Amino acid sequence: MTCLVIIGTPRTDYTLAQSIIQARLRGMDVILVDRPSQLEGCRELLPDASRIGLDQLDAKGVVEAIGGLNPRFVVSFSEFNLELAAQVRERLDIDGPSVTAVRRTRNKHETRSRLKACELTQVDFQVTTLIELDKVTERFEAPFVIKPVSMTGSIGVHAVRCRAEVAAFKARFVDPAAEEERRRQFVIEGFLEGEEFSIDGIYAAGKFHVFAVVQKRTNGFPNFAEVGHTVPARPRDDVDCGGFVAAVAAALDLDTTPIHAEVKISGRNIELIEIHTRFGGDYIPMLIENAFGYNVFGAYYDVLLGRQLPAVKPVRAVTGIQFLHAGELDRITRLPRAWPGVDYCLRLTRTETHDATLDHDNIRILNHRIGHIVFSAADHDLADAFIDGLYASDDAFVTGRGEVGM
Repeated sequence: MTCLVIIGTPRTDYTLAQSIIQARLRGMDVILVDRPSQLEGCRELLPDASRIGLDQLDAKGVVEAIGGLNPRFVVSFSEFNLELAAQVRERLDIDGPSVTAVRRTRNKHETRSRLKACELTQVDFQVTTLIELDKVTERFEAPFVIKPVSMTGSIGVHAVRCRAEVAAFKARFVDPAAEEERRRQFVIEGFLEGEEFSIDGIYAAGKFHVFAVVQKRTNGFPNFAEVGHTVPARPRDDVDCGGFVAAVAAALDLDTTPIHAEVKISGRNIELIEIHTRFGGDYIPMLIENAFGYNVFGAYYDVLLGRQLPAVKPVRAVTGIQFLHAGELDRITRLPRAWPGVDYCLRLTRTETHDATLDHDNIRILNHRIGHIVFSAADHDLADAFIDGLYASDDAFVTGRGEVGM
């Protein structure tokens, strides 16, 4: 039987379950490799997968653990394990995106440099460290963006509208002195105007199969963290999103991989924010399935097994997710309420109030999610009205359908 190894526990229950279920449906044995603490936390979600726990999750340890099992595929759907999966593939001579190519996508300045060389971006950028930040930012006209070279989930992203706001970026570190000593690299780049979208699909044999263009909603300045997504975005004919992502993937020497690309579109101009060799987080794969009927993990495994990509499917619903943040709990505890023509489910994942001590890798996290609302509507107008209504007065809601989950 074909053996599939997944390195790293996916962050959402949907991705974890579907990445395993879809492999099993195709007759593959599945082995999930991660640290024991991560595997223990999702035990009830793994009825059909073997588990290998490693205290030291590195290429040498993973190869020693799985080499004798003769895996045919080694993948990861977890941002921080994408490069590790590539290292394991290369050591075991398994096909997939190379370490060099994956590293180019993980390191934002390497992505930007390659796109510059291929004339796929006009964005000015420079790499620096925290200790040199003030000097380097002098050559950039505001607004500009500062962000870690390699991070995910908008962690550490800080858009600066005037030079005085550089100090606010420095204040985001739990221990600034340790950060200076560490000399972590940051990239400074020109601010991109326009609407923000993400594009999910599969790149294989030089072609990009688009599953969905996703409308992203962010909290704006300073860190532009995602607060919601709508799938699909309203259609537009002035920009070839799929063709652009295909050109970017080719420039980065990617091959046979999921793609999650984040872009800004202004008029007919499209610019890459960042690109990942995985599907989107934030339940985007689930929203794609709800909107179109694609199971992105099943489609990816079909490609690995030499089968055809799914036929293009029409939109069957406009779906989305809106994240709820600390401070909004007083607004949502009065649900369920309903909006005509919209079905939704609210799920609370945390109930504590704002905690300024939350951080990741010495960087304070500014947005504290306590839950989310998943919704489905017949068209974009109904979906937009529902999102707007979440932040309107109580009179905007009417009695009807709705479900609350904890």
